[in-house]
Amino acid sequence: MGDSDFKLRRPCAGQDEVSASDILMVQHLIERCLLLYMDCEECVKAIAQNADVNPIVIRTVWNGLVKENREFFSAYERHRADRDDLFSSQALVAARTKSHCQKQRNEKLISSDPPN
Repeated sequence: MGDSDFKLRRPCAGQDEVSASDILMVQHLIERCLLLYMDCEECVKAIAQNADVNPIVIRTVWNGLVKENREFFSAYERHRADRDDLFSSQALVAARTKSHCQKQRNEKLISSDPPN
């Protein structure tokens, strides 16, 4: 993610507190994940691995963003679902096309005269 210098590994709520600037940084990282059409779990995994942020902190910030921006996240999830459907349809068409081409090649091989 490019923010390798950002480290926010807090064990749990009640122990070391997370500052407002920490929350803003996590929000920024989440926004970058949204640009890549990631869902919450993909976002948590990417940020936890690449920025060494505690998943609890990421999920807490994510949930806060959802709570404050319900309409955006509702539209975002619809868009992700539509996008997933489109990619699934494209993959199905590609697979059918490949299968059809292979079938035609096989039919040509079978129907061609054997070499003399």
